Amino acid sequence: GPGTFPLAVSRFLGLFLCHHLLVPGIETLMGELLSAKGHEVYTHLFVDREEHRALGQRGSTVPFTALARHAHEKHGVTLLGVFLGERLERGPRGLVPVDRAMPWVNPLVAPEPEPEPGAEGTGAKDTGAKGTAEVEPGQVELGRLQGVFAIGETYLPVRTAARELASGRVRERDEAAASKLAEEVDLSLQPPVRRVLVVGFSRALPELTGALAHFVDGVEVDVWFDGTPAEAARRRAVLQVDGEGGRALERGGRLRVHHHPGPDLAEHVAASAAPADVDAVVFLADPESADVDARSALRVLRFARAFEPAHRIRLLVELEAVGRGEHLERHLGTLGADRYELVRISTERILNYFMVHSAFVPGVTAIYERLLGSRGQELVRLPLTPSEDARSVSFAELRDALATRSCVPIGVETAAGLQVNPGPGESFARRELVAVYALAETEGLEEVFPPPRV
Repeated sequence: GPGTFPLAVSRFLGLFLCHHLLVPGIETLMGELLSAKGHEVYTHLFVDREEHRALGQRGSTVPFTALARHAHEKHGVTLLGVFLGERLERGPRGLVPVDRAMPWVNPLVAPEPEPEPGAEGTGAKDTGAKGTAEVEPGQVELGRLQGVFAIGETYLPVRTAARELASGRVRERDEAAASKLAEEVDLSLQPPVRRVLVVGFSRALPELTGALAHFVDGVEVDVWFDGTPAEAARRRAVLQVDGEGGRALERGGRLRVHHHPGPDLAEHVAASAAPADVDAVVFLADPESADVDARSALRVLRFARAFEPAHRIRLLVELEAVGRGEHLERHLGTLGADRYELVRISTERILNYFMVHSAFVPGVTAIYERLLGSRGQELVRLPLTPSEDARSVSFAELRDALATRSCVPIGVETAAGLQVNPGPGESFARRELVAVYALAETEGLEEVFPPPRV
């Protein structure tokens, strides 16, 4: 009934694994967003009478850039998007009817089409929202504004900012002149992941391969697992491969499945793979193992010792427990940091976050579904060309510059590390800036950020 939102566990695990492969450093970003130690995504929907009265008096539109600027400068929150729809009323037992509001992620571009009825992981339905063609990109119609979602240190500043936006206490001004920062984004500094090895089998594998095929043109995925012939046959059926052990993937990709029944699976995969044909390797947590995490760690070390990569590659390891992996990281470091980049992802942490945070933040699951589940507005890393420029760059300047390319920055990577939702008074030396994490439309991103002119 109303207020019930099923969580498709395998789907979210697959989506998280996929994006940890495609976006360098996203594990640090998610580590903050998915915990209580830093800044998180919060929502606020307008269901109270005073908010309805404020909205009822508005009939105009406001640029999203003005709303985002006000939210950050006055309250230190990074606005990610807004909820559109008709007037919302609390349901039974005070429930907020998030299923009747459409999340518009990054209103600098047209909203994505509504999910088909019954689509997994989404709660939006019957929103009464206008079609995409009737919504002007970059402009928020206040009469249809029913809430916001943003990154904040706590919920309270998000709520305060949302109520001010609803009441119209937003000062519009001319956009600041775009700095040269947008021209300094160089996507060539971050080679795409197009060839992936997968070692092991877990419930996330079908969703992982589907997500890779959906987001990466021409991706090549080779899956290796052990087990009995009967187990291998069952797993091939789950992956829907043909008699040759392969099948075509979306957007011109290819999936190939291999079975190796011996105890030396990791070494066998390392010997079978061409070093120049591997961009990343995924080690899945086999749920049928007696000690899942220990087995995964052993496979990683055996593979790393036997494989000589042609360039630095990413090793993504799915672990069950949150605290596992430090021992693995130390041992892998002895093999050379220039060969492997270890990324650990805990299924326990992901599930705990969504089961707890979704109960307290209405609609957050649908927002992550849109960020991770479709080609459109996604979390991306925009690398910046190295510079010796000592000038100071504020987060507001970054926001205004990237708004000209329809991107919403949410954090910066510096030589000292990642900082999510920097405060309005914070600035960074340009020579220290390494990359910007942002919401961006990935389709045609290379056209939005062409190679910098030399």
